[in-house]
Amino acid sequence: NPFLEVKVTDTPKRSRRDFGLDCDEHSTESRCCRYPLTVDFEAFGWDWI
Repeated sequence: NPFLEVKVTDTPKRSRRDFGLDCDEHSTESRCCRYPLTVDFEAFGWDWI
């Protein structure tokens, strides 16, 4: 006969990371950061998106 065994344990709560850094072409940030990005799908010929 099939059976299902479930084990439940308490784990510490996960903490949320700090929000990432936003950069631009004038930023001097040396850490990992996000740069603005625009994708023109029509330029790729993807006019259906």
